[in-house]
Amino acid sequence: MNSAEKNTRKKIGISIIDVLVIITFIACIAGTFIHYKVYEKNNAVSTDDTCLVSILFEGVGAELADRYSVGDKIYYNGVGLIGTVAEVSASDSVVYYKNSRNELVAGNDNSIKDVTVIVEAIGEVSTDGFRLNGTDYIAAGMKIDAYTPKISGKGLIFDVKKQAD
Repeated sequence: MNSAEKNTRKKIGISIIDVLVIITFIACIAGTFIHYKVYEKNNAVSTDDTCLVSILFEGVGAELADRYSVGDKIYYNGVGLIGTVAEVSASDSVVYYKNSRNELVAGNDNSIKDVTVIVEAIGEVSTDGFRLNGTDYIAAGMKIDAYTPKISGKGLIFDVKKQAD
């Protein structure tokens, strides 16, 4: 072989860049496959769990407090159904005022009531929290506009717990 023949021969060599491109391509394919398998498994909508959602309505007029009743359907934010009212309790509203020594003192006002409504809701309990009807996330500390066929008002969700089987 002379030097001219050696120069015309092409060398087939794989560089480190070619190897990295192939590895990256295989990793992308594997990552996509795993993502969709895990996503499909973890995000299937299930509405198997029954939870008790406690909602507090503060400062409700005494005559309106009697309108909440067991068995009513309760809705929220104009979006959907929370569930069925399982328990209702009302107590005199707690008010705070300053006394003569300028100290804050708690007292009761019997003209307005704090109404606690416990609602049986169906949804999914996961590590992230409770998804009402499998779609809408609700948690303690959320303020919602809730209404029944008889009354509406702003409520504070203060507890969400899974109902014992």
